[in-house]
Amino acid sequence: MHRLVPINLLRVLETWFAIGSTCVKWCNFFSRSFVHSCGVGQGVILSPYLFAVYIDSIFDKVQRCNFGCNLKWFV
Repeated sequence: MHRLVPINLLRVLETWFAIGSTCVKWCNFFSRSFVHSCGVGQGVILSPYLFAVYIDSIFDKVQRCNFGCNLKWFV
């Protein structure tokens, strides 16, 4: 919401993840389909972008609480 993403797009993403199912391929065999309860699927085009948004929000929260460590010249 803080990134000003349109609410309709958020609803589409929420629905997409809520009804999404997948299966596992091993050699030439496929498992039964199952619903994944969290995360995004491997190879999904939005995965890197959603991961970046998630990590960015964690970084902001850690930076605000003044915890962390020094790494060379970065705090």
